Amino acid sequence: MMAEGDFEKVTPEEKKKYVHNAFEKSLKLEQIISDILVTSELDTADFTVNNKNAQVIQLEDLVEKAIADIKFEAEQRKISLEWTKPEKALPPIAGYEQYLSHAFFNLIDNAVKYTPSIGRTSETRDTRTEPGQVKVSLAMQEQELIFMVQDNGIGIPKDEIRNMFKKFSRASNARNMYTDGSGLGLFIIKEIVEGHGGRVTVESELGKGSTFKIFLPIKK
Repeated sequence: MMAEGDFEKVTPEEKKKYVHNAFEKSLKLEQIISDILVTSELDTADFTVNNKNAQVIQLEDLVEKAIADIKFEAEQRKISLEWTKPEKALPPIAGYEQYLSHAFFNLIDNAVKYTPSIGRTSETRDTRTEPGQVKVSLAMQEQELIFMVQDNGIGIPKDEIRNMFKKFSRASNARNMYTDGSGLGLFIIKEIVEGHGGRVTVESELGKGSTFKIFLPIKK
């Protein structure tokens, strides 16, 4: 429309709407491309933490940064985002901050994205009268740190849970609620966590919510 001159014929309100839509879709396309590139990197590099290059990481810092990045969207959607900090400093882990930050952010972002609430934005598919809740916590159990994200969102159909960490896999109700997604987010999280010697689990009930946990070994 811009190249052919037709864009000048529409009203300022329509122009604003078109530009906003193009901008939003470009951001989503950027995220999908990013997911594909990260997936390719994890596949070809046989991703594992190399002790020679590993960083000493305090997970509390990564969680707080992820929450700060998502807080605005949660407030717009009127979703309660609760962060239960450890009462005392937890032991560090050995790993790569860039990848772990990606995993933590994506897990919290998914919880916010797939939790209907009373707030509405331009991207909201579903709303409800009950406020959305996302609870984030970090704790130590024996020789592991446990990062947990709980929500009261749409949940996952029971017969689809086993496929959630496979490439390009999305729950059917998730596709209906939020159509723009690569289906690579949970696969990437799983690869990152297992590359750090950890594991990721999920418990979910359709219509009631999900609980994701990341277990990471404490740095020796």
